[in-house]
Amino acid sequence: MKKDSDDGFAKVDVDAKKGFGPETISVKTLRKGTYKFFAHNYDGILPMWKAEGKVVVYHDDDIIAEINMPTTPVTDDPQNKKLIWGVGRLVRDEDGKENFQVKNVIVEKTNQF
Repeated sequence: MKKDSDDGFAKVDVDAKKGFGPETISVKTLRKGTYKFFAHNYDGILPMWKAEGKVVVYHDDDIIAEINMPTTPVTDDPQNKKLIWGVGRLVRDEDGKENFQVKNVIVEKTNQF
């Protein structure tokens, strides 16, 4: 897994591939745009909704969102292909205003949230 962006803009501080985390990602300075927050169930052994994950989003030292993974069974996924937890999006506009939008969905592809 790539740990740092090519431009040094973001980096994975902790990547707990085995076990229960925590994992942390740091972004130095937000640029204008939309940032997707998602978790991928790489091993796919258990359905994603059984992972009982939690994401806490900080801005500086302030918590701006706490999201618990949905625990409702995904009944339309009998082959366990929905391995992405779409947590939410952070949008920064041209004026520098930021807005975190909680999505909290289990999907098959990142373009589905």
